[in-house]
Amino acid sequence: MSCILDETKLLERLRSFQKSCIENRRCANCNEIGPNYVCIDFGTFVCSICSGIHREFNHKVKGISLSKWTLDEIKFICNHGNKKDYLTFLENGNITSLKPPPNSNNHLVLKEFIKNKYIDRIWVNQSLYNLYYNNNNNDNNNNTSNQNSFTKKPTSNSNNNHHFFHPNDGIQYKYKQNNNPNQNNKKDFIDRNPFSFIN
Repeated sequence: MSCILDETKLLERLRSFQKSCIENRRCANCNEIGPNYVCIDFGTFVCSICSGIHREFNHKVKGISLSKWTLDEIKFICNHGNKKDYLTFLENGNITSLKPPPNSNNHLVLKEFIKNKYIDRIWVNQSLYNLYYNNNNNDNNNNTSNQNSFTKKPTSNSNNNHHFFHPNDGIQYKYKQNNNPNQNNKKDFIDRNPFSFIN
C-alpha cells in the first residue's frame, strides 16, 4: 500500500512541476501542446512523436502516466525541465518567441532538428551545458549510449557547412565552421534560405 502511495506522490510531484512552468506544457522540440512523455536524459517534456525520435537516438523516454518513477528521476527532471533545455541547447534563445516548426508532424524534419540540438549540439551554450548536464550525477542513466549522447562533440561535413532548422522562424540556416586557429572558432553566418520540406 505504501509503495503505491509513494508512486502516486512521485507522479503528483512530476505533474505539479509540469504545470508550474509554462515551457513544460509544450513539447521541448516541436512545441506541441500537452506533452505526455519525458526524455529522462535531458529532463524534458516531449510529445509522442518526439519521444519516438528520442528513442531512435537511444535516449531514455517514459510516458508520464504509464511509467513507474524513481525519486532520482523525479529530482533530475524537476531540476531541469524545458526552460533549462531551451537556454542550454538553443543558445539562450528567447523562450517566449519559440514557435512550433512548420509541419511539426514531419518525422524527417523533427529528427534532423533533434539530432542537431542534442547529438551534434550545434546551438549549445557550453557553460550552461557543463553546469546543468555534464556534472548532473544522474544515476538513472546507466545506458552507455545515453552517456555518449552527452559527450559527443559537434560534427560537420567535408566542406564544414552546417544546415539546420531553427524553431524561432521556420527558416533553414547555413553556417560555416571557422577552422582558423587564430580566430575564436565560432560558426560564421554565410547564408539564409527558406526551408524546403520533404514530403
